[in-house]
Formats: sequence, structure tokens, C-alpha cells
Amino acid sequence: KDYNDIEGQDIPEIGEIIETSAKRGEAHDPGKVTEEDRRRTAVHELGHALMIMLSGSDQMPESVSIKSVFGSYGRVELKRTQHEMTESDYLNHVATLLAGKNAEIAFFGEHSSGCSSDYRRAKTMCKVMVKKLAMGTIGKTKPKDLLIKADQISMNAIQEHKEFILKMTDVLLEKKAITGEELKKEFDSYLEGKTTA
Repeated sequence: KDYNDIEGQDIPEIGEIIETSAKRGEAHDPGKVTEEDRRRTAVHELGHALMIMLSGSDQMPESVSIKSVFGSYGRVELKRTQHEMTESDYLNHVATLLAGKNAEIAFFGEHSSGCSSDYRRAKTMCKVMVKKLAMGTIGKTKPKDLLIKADQISMNAIQEHKEFILKMTDVLLEKKAITGEELKKEFDSYLEGKTTA
């Protein structure tokens, strides 16, 4: 009630405000984010990162984070490269967008509303693939066909590498962020263990 009692330490810095804002601009109290929310976010982001690593493209994750930033509870940063994209590249990109949703389904039995923007982007990309880039069989392939195909690619990858996601979820929960190099090193080690077993 008395503004004279406000001191410098009572006023958050802009970085703190940004880090604790999510859900399209709604501020949230990080103290109210549950352990299940954090675990779901970690699984979701690792699903995206896994699909990127499996896609065979020259894009690799730069980092995976569950630090809340404006607009999301977590994110995967990419090292982007420029090249002409093939139909397979586009399909892998759509599968990557759907991988967060599918990781949530694989681990929690259902996905959250936090998957909605990825899904919208995936649907839009499939429309562009068919209507503007003439991908698929002309006159036969519909955007939903590509969406269903990418969804299956994504779910198969998640199911095949569930053990890796589970292991890295614990690492991500502890560290809050991991570099793409750390993730790739762990994934290579995991794959090597699978082939020797």
C-alpha cells in the first residue's frame, strides 16, 4: 500500500519478466508450474529435437531448453542452413513439428493444448507442399495425406527411441538447457549401445 516501501530488488528486470511470461503473452507464476508440466515440456521439446536429428537434413539442434520464454515453456533452437528443399525435407519438417505432440502422447497418453501452434504450422506446410510446390501425386495427394504420413513417421521415431527421450528428460529437467552437441553426443552413444546390444 505504501509505494515508499518499494526498493530496487522488488522490481524485476526485463530478463526475468521475459523468462516468466508464456502462453502468448500471459504472465504466469513459475512457482505454479508443476513438476508434471516441466516433464511434459521436456518430453515435448526432446521429441522435436529427436526428429531433427533423425531427419537426415543438415539442420541440427543448437540447443534444447525448458526455460520459460515469452510465448512458450520450452524450445529447440536450430542451426539453420540454406538449400533447396525436397519433398522428403518438407515431410521431415512436418514430422518434426508433430514430434512434440507425439512424444506427449507416447509418454502421457494424450497431448496438451501447447501443441496447437505446431499443429497449425504442420497443416499449413502440407497445404503449401500440395498447392504451391506440386508435391505428392498431382491430382491425387491431399494435404491431409501428407499430414497423416508425417504424423506416422514422427510417432514411429518417438516409439523407437522412447528410451533415449526418457533418459534425456531427466538430464534436461536437471540442467534446464542442453546444447545440440551434448544431445548429439548422447544420441550417438545411445545408438552405439543399441547396435552392440
